[in-house]
Amino acid sequence: MDYALLDFGRGRKLERFGTVITDRPEVAAAGAPSLAGKAWAAMRHGRFDAVRGAKGKWSWQSPPPDSWECAYRGD
Repeated sequence: MDYALLDFGRGRKLERFGTVITDRPEVAAAGAPSLAGKAWAAMRHGRFDAVRGAKGKWSWQSPPPDSWECAYRGD
């Protein structure tokens, strides 16, 4: 499986899709994350922040791949 939820908390989730790690909002991510904020920043490739309403902006520490594949098996 190419997907993993790495950590969550304070309204955000840190996820791995294949080789790409993202940090993005998640309203259900209550409580404190297991990892420190510096660890999230060091691990992530991209972070999504809401700008207005449902809109937002990705910030990438290095350009993301043009495309990537991620196999996921749902229950």
